[in-house]
Amino acid sequence: MMPKARQKVFIQRKRKRPIEVRIARQLKKDALTNYKTTLGGVVAFVAVLSKQLETLFDEDAATNPDYILIIAAASVLMAALFARDADKSTEDSR
Repeated sequence: MMPKARQKVFIQRKRKRPIEVRIARQLKKDALTNYKTTLGGVVAFVAVLSKQLETLFDEDAATNPDYILIIAAASVLMAALFARDADKSTEDSR
């Protein structure tokens, strides 16, 4: 009597998407669902950035942009992109 052949069982693991893809999908979803907060963050960032770019390109060597202000504006922009509007429920944002 011949022994039965062993069957190899391969368990296919669910492949996780790279973190960049997951963040991009969540950002797209949050930004489109909560457009009022996103728009407010973008407007605030552009207002700060435009003034700082003006000081960078004014051909005066004595004026320099405030990089800490630019970083603060960028962090406000990121917070606004991932924030939820007041009139949206948690289920609407998912």
